[in-house]
Amino acid sequence: MGKGENMERVARRSPLSIGSTDDRPADAASVRQDLVLESVSYAIAGRQVVKDISLTVRDGEFFTLLGPSGCGKTTLLRLIAGFESPQTGSISLGATRLEGLPAARRPINTVFQNYALFPHLNVAGNVAFGLRMLKWSREDIAERVDEVLGLVQLLDLRHRRVSELSGGQQQRVALARALAPSPKVLLLDEPLSALDLKLRRDMQVELKRIQTELRQTVIFVTHDQEEALSMSDRIAIMRDGDILQCETPAALYTQPADRFVAAFLGEANFLSAKLRAIDNFHATVEMRNGQTASIALGRHMPAPGEVTVMFRPEDVELGSGPGLSLTASVIQKSYLGSDLSFQLHLRDGTPVKLRSRASAAMEALRIGQQVPLSIPFEQLRIVGETR
Repeated sequence: MGKGENMERVARRSPLSIGSTDDRPADAASVRQDLVLESVSYAIAGRQVVKDISLTVRDGEFFTLLGPSGCGKTTLLRLIAGFESPQTGSISLGATRLEGLPAARRPINTVFQNYALFPHLNVAGNVAFGLRMLKWSREDIAERVDEVLGLVQLLDLRHRRVSELSGGQQQRVALARALAPSPKVLLLDEPLSALDLKLRRDMQVELKRIQTELRQTVIFVTHDQEEALSMSDRIAIMRDGDILQCETPAALYTQPADRFVAAFLGEANFLSAKLRAIDNFHATVEMRNGQTASIALGRHMPAPGEVTVMFRPEDVELGSGPGLSLTASVIQKSYLGSDLSFQLHLRDGTPVKLRSRASAAMEALRIGQQVPLSIPFEQLRIVGETR
């Protein structure tokens, strides 16, 4: 069986009564089944862990919850899965209300950080376990196990004990087990965090490939910014139980709503300035060195007074040029393979990060050396303070 045919068969079949395509008219399978949360809140011992969250995860979307430890992202995942119940609000998948429905009856499967594989079962036995609980026939189980193991490229290891597998292979067994009953939504709770860097990047590619080919709705929890940027269709940035901003990776990176989002999603530089005027969706600001800059406004509309100007390390250019001009001293130099990273200080002590492709000119910079810097005006952004 070819890989494309295998993908179609795995995507087509589902034993679950809720959201199953097996007992519906053919055209019903094409109806969008967005996951919708409306005003969902959850508290533990009087502390609001999830605060009045409303969001829509689109059918077939790779959606990421990104934030620091303790921000509420795993709790939100557990509410969707049915392991916890929201104290206020509703959760729906298509036309089906999920709150009050036990986890076992939701068309949702979860891959946990520790994979939760059964050590006494082999690879095929682990994948088949959930299907046995759903009372599939032996023939159907055998067929589906082969399908999903082929999907994750582990068919040759179907009889291997999970204790004999590498971390990446165990992760793929957990993924195959979760995909076996064709869930409408797949929840991934930091499933790659235990892997080494190279294997984690390989698995990112593999996960995205499978999700794209199956058109599988995935909600992915991580605190790894690079992971979120490389895999997601959209990202929700969480902090203290709240969603600060939800956008595509490119929109979040180039138009962060506030200082926290800008700093959490990649590296960022911040300078203080005074707002002088707003005209035609551009703000005129005066920097501390007396230079004025015209900055295109995004969704954040700054209030009069002091504002924060943000730019990324890769936007900083060595030497004098058009745009914002600065003078800084080299404090630290780091070699990052094809790139060089510099920590610099402006004359008033404000830190600035510069990242650039390695070159003879960049490698010649010495610690303590004063250098001119320029940042094109179009790379400057005004960001708000985090609420």
